[in-house]
Parts: sequence; C-alpha cells; structure tokens
Amino acid sequence: MLEDTVARVVTAKLGKYVKAIEPEALKVAITSGVVELENLEIEPAAFVDYPLAVVSGSLAKVSVRIPWKVWSTPVSMEVSGVHLRLGPKRVPDDRERLAIKRARLDELAADDALRIEAALRSKGAGAPVPETDKASDGMLDRLATKMAENLQVTLTDVKLSYIEDGELSMGVTLDSLAFTSTDEAWVPTFVENCSSTLIHKLGSLSGLSIHADVSSTPDAARVLRPLDGELKVAIVRDPASSPETPRITATLGLNSGVDLALDSAQWQALARVLATCSMYSKIARHAYHLQDNDLAADADQLAERYSALLLAGPDSAPDECEYLESALPLAVLRAARRKVAHDALVASLAAEKAAAELAASQSIVSRLFSSWWSSPSPAPADDSAHAPPPTVLTDDEMVDLLGLSSA
Repeated sequence: MLEDTVARVVTAKLGKYVKAIEPEALKVAITSGVVELENLEIEPAAFVDYPLAVVSGSLAKVSVRIPWKVWSTPVSMEVSGVHLRLGPKRVPDDRERLAIKRARLDELAADDALRIEAALRSKGAGAPVPETDKASDGMLDRLATKMAENLQVTLTDVKLSYIEDGELSMGVTLDSLAFTSTDEAWVPTFVENCSSTLIHKLGSLSGLSIHADVSSTPDAARVLRPLDGELKVAIVRDPASSPETPRITATLGLNSGVDLALDSAQWQALARVLATCSMYSKIARHAYHLQDNDLAADADQLAERYSALLLAGPDSAPDECEYLESALPLAVLRAARRKVAHDALVASLAAEKAAAELAASQSIVSRLFSSWWSSPSPAPADDSAHAPPPTVLTDDEMVDLLGLSSA
C-alpha cells in the first residue's frame, strides 16, 4: 500500500535520529496527504560516529507533503527549529573504539545480508513468489527508492551550540537550507533513473553564521557574518568496501566574500574545537584497521576462527570474539560475516523451497484423490536423495553484487 511505502521512507529518514516515531500513526496521517509532527526529541545515540558529542536536541516541527503523482513529483519534507547542543567527545578507550567498529560492521553486514538474499531469490532459491505479489512488491520497492532519492528537504531555524567546561560557548546558526535532487550536471530534475552510483543533491543556503562567546564583550561574539551560498552534495549510493572511502562529498560555493573576524581567544577556541574533531576522526578510522602488525601473517587463520565463532554463536567464546573483532581489520570481519550469512541463507532458503514444494505436492495429491470416496491422501515419497543442489552465489557474483574488489 502507498501508506506503507511513504511511512517506510519517512521513518528511514527520521526514525534513526529522533525518538518516538510511530510508523502506524504515520500511515493514518499519510492518507490526508500531509504529515505534521511537533516537538520531537533528538536521539543522541544516533550520532555516535560523529566527532562531537550530541548532548541533546529537538525539532520544533516536521511537515511532510505527499503529492498525488508520487511517481513523477517529489515528496517534500520541511524541518523547522533544529536545535542541537554539542559538547566535546572524550578520546575513546579500547572498548569504545570497538563499539564504533562494531556499529559500522553491523551496518555493512545487514546491508550485505539483504543483498545476498535478494540475489539468491532471483536465482530461484526459496519458496516461489506469486507473480502478482512479485510485481506488487517490485513496484513498491521502486517507488520507495524513487521517493527517497527525490525527497526535497528544507531546514529552517537551525542552531548548533557547542559548550565546553560550562565556559566556552560556540555556535552555528542557519536561517535555511533547502535541498533538491539534480542530475550529474547539478541541474535540478526529478530523477527517473535510480541506478547511478551517486545521488546528487543541490542545496540553497541562507544566513550561515558562526559565533564564539569567549569575550567579555557580547557584541564581539560573532565570528562569521551571515553568508548565503550553494551546497553541492554527492552521496555514494551503496556502502563502500573500504571504510576510508568518503560516503559523502560536499562543495560549498558562496555568493559573497567571507567576513571573518576573530580575536586571539576566539581563534584559540575555534582551533581547539577543530583539533578535537580531527583527533576523533583519526581514532575512528584507526579502529577499522589491523591493530597488531604481528598478527598479519596469521590473519587468514584468525578470520577462519572468527567465522567458526560466528557459527557457534559469539556467546560461546565472548572474550575471544571481542579480541578478534578488536584486532582484525573491518574488511576481514565483514568478509567472514558475509560468508556465514551466505551459507545460512542458502540452507534457510533451500529448506523454505523444499517445504513449499512438499506442500504443493500434498495439495496436488489431495485434489487427485478427493474424488475417490474421500480416501486419505498418501504420503509423498521422500525425494531428498534426488533433490537438486541448493542455490548459491559464486565468488564472482558476490563481488559484482556488493561492489567489492576482494573478499
């Protein structure tokens, strides 16, 4: 249904970042063509990978307008009163670095599993899907993708405040930022082809300014006079195989010169914030790589051991599992999870297909004998010895499917 598809897109865009979004309530509101949510609370845990800590935040109002012609007209989302309070993030200890790494690994593994299942089903694995259901599901999936990629987002009254030690106060304010979809030449358009490798968004920016309240003179707090400009954002459609590959690149073009004025205290404060962001980013990237060079020669054996632990269940040896996830590179861990997910899906879909075929054969036999004095249906013969091999993905198919250059 259209309501389910729209609710799925809205929840995917907002649900991770705000608390208490109810998809069922959205479906009811969507039938009117307009969804309005007010006084939403930001979920700080959603920003765990960011270089600054999100202490608290709120959205005053979110309005979503659904056009009648959703196949050719973009859905618009207006978010007003975006207020975030930020703070310094501590240098993460080993356990926190592992949490960052695991969060990224879980994200990649979940995406890999969905892709693998879809590819296996397209090759005939699993129970057959009725053509009417298949066509309906495919249409709604295409609609959801088209809606998400053409979504027009407008942010107004944006205020980011950074507080450190209860004394240093810096902030960014933004009057408005409106994004629309474009083609590769940055010409606004309704994107019909959703198979390109990049999503392009063009943003119109108004009233961007920065202040730093480290001076005793309030009038001297403003560091950057309000600016207007254009923001070009390119988003990688699929997760990259390397965590170092940028998933988002942005270019800012300004309509006027930059009027930047800082005193010594403000410059030191700004430099301190930038240094905090840079340090955390380096630490987060470091968490993705091999932590002990002495393990390089044994990486393959350790990866096999990690796969065995996944099959047995991480709880079977939690300390060893934690050590391997800390020590091995993200790419190696992802490959191990991918292999385990593939093998589990192959077995699950083979069982699903066998059960569907058994049910179909029982139904045929039942109908065949129903006219013979309602005699009981004989049990079908056990053809397991002659069953075709389960459907699998080859290594080359896996590489093509996930866009990987190696295991």
